[in-house]
Amino acid sequence: MQPKEGKNLDALSIYTGHSMVVEDVAWHCSHPTIFGSVGDDQKLMIWDTRSNNYGKASHIVDAHAAEVNCIAFNPFSEYVLLTGSADKTLALWDLRNLKVKLATFESHKDEIFQAQWSPQNETIFASSGSDRRLHIWDLSRINQTQSPTEAEDGPPELL
Repeated sequence: MQPKEGKNLDALSIYTGHSMVVEDVAWHCSHPTIFGSVGDDQKLMIWDTRSNNYGKASHIVDAHAAEVNCIAFNPFSEYVLLTGSADKTLALWDLRNLKVKLATFESHKDEIFQAQWSPQNETIFASSGSDRRLHIWDLSRINQTQSPTEAEDGPPELL
């Protein structure tokens, strides 16, 4: 639906849970009423549009030690999502239990601005940041044994 020429389109709803700048928002890939947001308040918030409370998210998580810059839902797994932060880490989350991170990924030298899941492989994702680096990660390699030489190149899940 296109707005008529010269007409403004009003927001359907306005959500106001964050206390600082909202850096990113993403819709859940398989649940059309669920979306997440992250911001400079270091929070991850999960929202449900079926709720009439636009000022309170259904889940609020202290996600990182610095500003949270990006969020990405896994298109293959309805419970899995990523966040990336100015604390130089990525966090893997399970929507069923947001009290603890499933994993933390460290390899960037500066803040992370973007994370994106592969549309072809459920365990592969990419991240980028102000360190001018693009990192490709594979969840299936978490906790794999590494030789000392391999460890110099980064964690096992970093491709």
